[in-house]
Amino acid sequence: MKNKKGFTLTEILLAVMILGVVGVALASLTTAASREAGIGRSRVVLRENLSLALRQLRQDVHDSTQLWYARGAVDTTVPSGAVPLLLLLTNSTFDGAQVDTGNQFYILYCFQPGPVAILDDGRPVQPMDSRDEGIIYRKKKQFSNVSSIAWADTYNPSCGTPSSDSEFEVFLEHVKFIPVTTSGYPVPLFQVHGVTGRYSHRDPTVSQKLGSELLLKLILELPTLPVLNDVTEETFILRNGFWEFRS
Repeated sequence: MKNKKGFTLTEILLAVMILGVVGVALASLTTAASREAGIGRSRVVLRENLSLALRQLRQDVHDSTQLWYARGAVDTTVPSGAVPLLLLLTNSTFDGAQVDTGNQFYILYCFQPGPVAILDDGRPVQPMDSRDEGIIYRKKKQFSNVSSIAWADTYNPSCGTPSSDSEFEVFLEHVKFIPVTTSGYPVPLFQVHGVTGRYSHRDPTVSQKLGSELLLKLILELPTLPVLNDVTEETFILRNGFWEFRS
């Protein structure tokens, strides 16, 4: 009888097992590489968006002639609506009078905390817990004089509902919210250097000192696995500082 060459059943099963192990390893490597590439792309997008936003803010601060309001830290539990962060005036004197006819603007930044609550070791969500997916909005609007602004005589500018106000534009997304009541690093933070809490030019009960620095702290975060975040701290120089206001 002629001897026939071939593979035994044991050899075939062994080969299939080896191919299976190699296939699983390759699939794992491919999945890991794809995940890392996705994380890298997301991180690049976060940083690019932050860079563009900081460039816009830097330009707004440079063009402004007066800082009218800076909130400092959002020192409450999760706000039910948008909160003002920063108000700048252009081409106006310290009392709000017009300098350049037809070219006087205010620039208002508002923050809307996101809906994604952060859990800590399975605890129930507390009202003061941090949130992800917040949005900072920006509005630039022309006005004739300060008295024509509805909130000119209050300590806090009014944001209304930026998401439904066509005059607002999205300035920055994926902004993390941490109130000062739960952390030593509250964000977002827009604060005048040397002033504790908020600064308002319209507050007659507070004696402010002349200053020239605006401090900014932000955390951009994607609630993914793993969590992606980008932390930034910036100092902006105010061209005319802010006014000493006494009662």
